[in-house]
Amino acid sequence: MDNRTLLYLTILVLVCMGIIIALNITTLLNPSPVEKYISFNDVNGIEVVHNKIPYTLNFEQQNKLLEYLNVSLPIGKEKFPSNKESLDFDKIVIYRFGAPEITLIPLAYYQQNLIYEAPGWNPKGYMQDISEGQLRTLISQTYDP
Repeated sequence: MDNRTLLYLTILVLVCMGIIIALNITTLLNPSPVEKYISFNDVNGIEVVHNKIPYTLNFEQQNKLLEYLNVSLPIGKEKFPSNKESLDFDKIVIYRFGAPEITLIPLAYYQQNLIYEAPGWNPKGYMQDISEGQLRTLISQTYDP
């Protein structure tokens, strides 16, 4: 082998190593979504019930809804706010593969955040989303007004 071939091979190896390192760094900078309460792969379908009519969410809406629900915070029943807003839907039903469905009962909106009852996730209290109105907007787009 001559020196030029050896130089090209060394450069090729260094470039490949740089690509591998860059790919690993990008996976560190883009964290995977939180699956605190329910796994994304565990969901068969989700529906929002509005005026007793079920509306099925598409895949993108399901994933956004699960992102918002998985970062919800448990709150005690004694911390339920008194200045609450009315609701625009009846319930959310999450159908899972090989497991019973999860029914989330909305209680109120408080400062654009949904407060809901999820007995499987917080049996002694309620849950509050922290999306600052993004969950409310998503839910309002899932059914016909």
